[in-house]
Amino acid sequence: MSNPVDIRKRDSAITVDGVYMVYRVGHMETQALRDVNICLREGEFGAVMGPSGCGKSTLLHLMGGLQSPTRGRVMIGSTNLAGISDAKRTEIRRDKIGFVFQRYNLLSTLTAYDNIALAKEICGKGDEHGFDPKEILSVMGLEHKSHHKPSELSGGEQQRIAIARAIVNRPKILLADEPTGSLDSENSKVILELLQELHQHYGQTILMITHDPEVAGAAGRIIEMRDGRVLDKVENLFYAVEQKHQH
Repeated sequence: MSNPVDIRKRDSAITVDGVYMVYRVGHMETQALRDVNICLREGEFGAVMGPSGCGKSTLLHLMGGLQSPTRGRVMIGSTNLAGISDAKRTEIRRDKIGFVFQRYNLLSTLTAYDNIALAKEICGKGDEHGFDPKEILSVMGLEHKSHHKPSELSGGEQQRIAIARAIVNRPKILLADEPTGSLDSENSKVILELLQELHQHYGQTILMITHDPEVAGAAGRIIEMRDGRVLDKVENLFYAVEQKHQH
C-alpha cells in the first residue's frame, strides 16, 4: 500500500468541490448530492460506500463527466469539467477515464479480444500508448478465452474483460460502479484482487462505488455517504494513519 505521506504530496486526480446535484421533475425537486467535497490523489484507490439511493452513482457520473452538477465544480486534474465544451468533455472521458459498470456492457457480437481492441482503436493513440490487447488479456488471466464471445464467458470473466477494456489505453482514472455487484463471492474476490494489482503494480488511480463494507475494504481509502452527503468519520483512512504517526 502506498505511504500515506506520499499520497498527500501527489497531484489531485479528481476534485469534487462544493457539489450539489438537484433533479427536477415537474415541480418536484430531489437533492441527490449536498455540498460534497472530495479530493482523490493520483495513484490512490478509493471506495465510495453507502446504501442504495445515497448518491454514490450520481457522484460517479459527475466525476466521469457524464453529468454536470447543479452547483460546484468537478475537476479532472486542473480542468473544470463544467467550464469546457461537450466535445472537450468527451475527449477527456475518452483519453483520461476508464469506466467499469456492474452489467459489463460488452458488445455481444464481438470476441473478448475484439471488445478490448475496439476500445483501443476508438481512442486512436496508436500501439505505443497503453497495453497491447493480448498483454492485457494475459494480465487478466484470460489469454485462453480471447476468441470467446461474452455469452461463452462466466460473469467473473466478463467483468475481467470489461476491466481490461477500461484500462487498455492506460487512463489516468478508473471509475468502477459496483464492479462486484453481479458476482458471487469467489468471483468478487478475483475482481477485487485484480483492482488491487492494477493499483499496486501499475499505479492506477481507482474510485470504486459499492454498498458492501467488505468490498470497500479492498481500497486504501473509504469515503462513506448517507443522504447525498459525505460522512466525516472514515473520509480518509490514509490521512488517519498519517495523523496517528505524527502523535
